[in-house]
Amino acid sequence: MSIHVRTMLIVLIAAFGCVGCARHDSQQQAHMTLSTIGKALVFYRSQMGAFPPTIIRDSDGEARQSWRGLLIYHFESDSPRFNSRGAWNAPENLSLGGQPLVYYCDRKAKTNKTRYLAVTGDDCLMREGRPAPVHRLTAPLSEIGIVVDVGEQGIPWSQPGDLSLDELLERFEKRSLGPHSEGVLTLFADSSVRMVPYSTPIEQVRRMFTVEVKPREKRRKAT
Repeated sequence: MSIHVRTMLIVLIAAFGCVGCARHDSQQQAHMTLSTIGKALVFYRSQMGAFPPTIIRDSDGEARQSWRGLLIYHFESDSPRFNSRGAWNAPENLSLGGQPLVYYCDRKAKTNKTRYLAVTGDDCLMREGRPAPVHRLTAPLSEIGIVVDVGEQGIPWSQPGDLSLDELLERFEKRSLGPHSEGVLTLFADSSVRMVPYSTPIEQVRRMFTVEVKPREKRRKAT
């Protein structure tokens, strides 16, 4: 093997090694960010009795705030100027630019987009409107997926809007959801974070992001 070819191989190996390290660092940072968001959601539930609605609407039906905006209250030192009680697109909120550090993966990137979207639907734990009664769920929180890392497919962090269950399943089958080639990095309702491999059967994925609720127990009449 010539010195030139050997040098080229060393350069290529080093380059691929750097890419691998960068991907590992990105995944590790995303894991930490999702974990932080998960702990805030758990704290919110402990205070409010339920997970936050994905969208809050005003009296005219217009989307006023997202769950990410509601959680800012728990990161006040991180973003004290964002008004979570006002509209997400109010001038004073839009003028802030960027996004709170908690929603970043790469904190060096100057963007107002977040890569962390809730999976939403009538049968999901994260939903618009009346929240699911956590105390009557049939599955443990550690088995219920709620937020995923979608990478560059994200949206402005404070904008109401997430990922429907049907969109999740469609992109999952195409292996095109998020930046991780092996699967989808997922936050579960107990604040744990795990990679859901693309090899997972699609019906199992569906069950992972939907919830079943036990019927209310009938009160016994006093005798």
